Formats: sequence, C-alpha cells, structure tokens
Amino acid sequence: TPVSREVIGRLLAELRDWRENGRRGGSSSNRERPSISARCYMILRAPKLDEGNTSRRARRMAKKMNSNARLWALAMEAMREVDPQFAEYCSEVAVTYGFTGSPHIDKQNRTPFYGMSLGEFTEGTGCVAVECSARVLAEINTKERLGKVDG
Repeated sequence: TPVSREVIGRLLAELRDWRENGRRGGSSSNRERPSISARCYMILRAPKLDEGNTSRRARRMAKKMNSNARLWALAMEAMREVDPQFAEYCSEVAVTYGFTGSPHIDKQNRTPFYGMSLGEFTEGTGCVAVECSARVLAEINTKERLGKVDG
C-alpha cells in the first residue's frame, strides 16, 4: 500500500541523516545482525516494551531509541496511514541500508510484518521476497509502499 509523498519525504530525509551520523547506528561498523547482508542494520524496539526494565540491554535499547525517536515516529506515522491496527501493536522496526537478501523462510520472524524500501533505485527492484515452498516465490514491491507478509 503506497505511503503519502509527504511522509516518504520526511522519512527519507531522516534515514539519510541516520546513515550519515554513525553515532545513531547508521555506520557500517554498527551492524546488529552481522549475518544479514546489509551495509547497516539496526533494530528499534517499541519503548513501551521496556517500561520499568532496568537491565543492561533495556538501557542500551532506550539510549538507541533516544537517538532515533524521530525515525521511530515517522515509521509509525507511515504504518498508521496503511494499517492503524498493526501500528498499535508493532514491536520493532528494522532499519537497513544497502540490504540484499535472498528468498527464504525466516525462522526468526514468524509473525506478520511489513517491509518498505526507499531511495534511488529502479522500480520493481525493491521488494520483499518470500519462499512459500520449494517452487513458489512471492514478491511484494515495497518501493515507497508498505508490503505485508504474513510471517
């Protein structure tokens, strides 16, 4: 489902700032999941999930969220345009730069999720591809739109 041009513009500007400011998580030396093929990879966790939690991990996630609160807010604004109900219980946002993947059945992500791609690339090349079976591949175009995959 397409996202409004206004939100896309603000989100893309924020993503470019994230990428240029390595202290926010957008540097190639800060990849939270090194097994993922991306120049940068960061996960933002919904602040409400760690309320009252004082663990080291929760403090680290809160610090990262403080640096990226605007990015989270814009991602949720885009989500509310497309699926307000999902936005209410969305728990994490993965932010990537230079991501390339291959179709697979994700063993870590078995719940519904949305994917969106922004930037300067050929229409139809930004997608989420899911291997439904050994012979069936589903591709969802995500350029400037949110595409839902049911885990």
